[in-house]
Amino acid sequence: MAEVIGIDPRSRATTSAGGEFLRLDIRHSVIGELVRAVGIDTVVHTATTVDSFNRDPRAAHETNVIGSMNLLAGCSPNRRSPFRTARRRRQAACSATAAAGHRPDRHSAAPGRHHAQ
Repeated sequence: MAEVIGIDPRSRATTSAGGEFLRLDIRHSVIGELVRAVGIDTVVHTATTVDSFNRDPRAAHETNVIGSMNLLAGCSPNRRSPFRTARRRRQAACSATAAAGHRPDRHSAAPGRHHAQ
């Protein structure tokens, strides 16, 4: 790994020996453009919002769905479809089962079913 670029909408932009930290929001389409322009070959996506689903469902959707789509679009050389790739970039998404609706205090009777909040 030659360089690491981290993004966060609330942090200061900094540069260190390990790489750069940019003040950017994953919900903005510039994220996909950044991935393509810089030539990033591996994306590790950890920007999921779980706790805010009850407080602000729209912001949670924008972070989890729109943000993920922005990253996937950046990982694809084909700007029209993030799912068709000629030159593959590696992608990893780190999350929690709570992002899919699982809560330890609410167990589903059937696997794969999630309770609505």
